[in-house]
Amino acid sequence: MDGQASGARRQPRFRVLTAFARKAGYPFAQVARRADLEAITRLGCLSFGASAFGFDKFRALHRVNPNILWVVKSSEGVIEGYLDIIPLKAGFAQELIAGKKRESDLEPSNLLNEADIRQGRAGYIYLAALVERNAAERRRGLSPTFCKLVLAGMERVLQITARNPTLSSLLALGFCQDDGSQGPGTPYLIEFGFSQMGRSKEGYPVYVLTSDRGYRGLEGAFSAVSALREKRVHSQRQTRKKRILVALAALFLVVVPLSLHKYGMSKEILIETGLTLAAVTIVELFFAIGKKPDVAPPNSED
Repeated sequence: MDGQASGARRQPRFRVLTAFARKAGYPFAQVARRADLEAITRLGCLSFGASAFGFDKFRALHRVNPNILWVVKSSEGVIEGYLDIIPLKAGFAQELIAGKKRESDLEPSNLLNEADIRQGRAGYIYLAALVERNAAERRRGLSPTFCKLVLAGMERVLQITARNPTLSSLLALGFCQDDGSQGPGTPYLIEFGFSQMGRSKEGYPVYVLTSDRGYRGLEGAFSAVSALREKRVHSQRQTRKKRILVALAALFLVVVPLSLHKYGMSKEILIETGLTLAAVTIVELFFAIGKKPDVAPPNSED
């Protein structure tokens, strides 16, 4: 996950993310299924060792909120990386910041489920882990898998804050190496605007990013993700509209002429009615297919 690029030519990571978002396919990742939990557990153990969440922990948390895990898969279905992003109740998050709790103390009762989010419960969005397979083999640059996971995290943050604006503070731990030095994820947190607010009970720095301070250089990436999401929503609506119109066309061209025939209408009137209905349906389909989504373009400055 370190993804370093050397020298003054290195672009800020948020600019790389913004450019990637505008070029990559959407959605960037998918919500993990229950069947993915075992593979996620193994991948987490490879990255975090004994401190990683076990299968039983993941399963218990996933039951409370099945949207906490997002995965990027290869074309063969192999999980190339996962993101663990957890809506937390305010009490546990504040105790983590104050050094009264460690991450391993997290229990299913500390999570916000989707109903809690919709009902406006206060809390934090905890970025628990971003794990990429074979990350240690990379020497520079941000990999496509890493970019997809970060953008999926942004998509999830946008999804949560749209439902509950009070859940706008992001929380993350700066995991340390065995020798006490910074973990590979800490430079990302600092560059993305997180500020250290305390230390967890196990001594890890706790970083927080609040929306009232702005998301610094990440606004461009958030904007690109938001525009792509709106475009996808519009496309899905248009697809549904086209299916409805096709069904109506079939109804008009089959059921209506048969009904007219039952009441003794002439063949000429039946043909004229069918052609008129077909023409109206074709026009509606044309506008449904050709209409552009009403979405503001991403910021061009990034």
